[in-house]
Amino acid sequence: MKTEQQTTAEELWKVKKVGQLTNQHERTVWRMHDSGKMPKAVRPGGKSVRWRKSDILKWIELGCPNRAEFEAAKEVTL
Repeated sequence: MKTEQQTTAEELWKVKKVGQLTNQHERTVWRMHDSGKMPKAVRPGGKSVRWRKSDILKWIELGCPNRAEFEAAKEVTL
């Protein structure tokens, strides 16, 4: 008898989803990322770029601080 294993993989969002959630154009999301005004993206493979759902939600909860402030705040809450 096989038992199903649940995947605990983190949900990753594309730029379009991040833009919709933050009410920003995709181009603006890229500019914010490039200038360090939002959490660091991850590259799950190839050229694709994604953001961790948990990072984006926490970033919004913290008032959208710049990347350095977000990383510092994120470590404190862990």
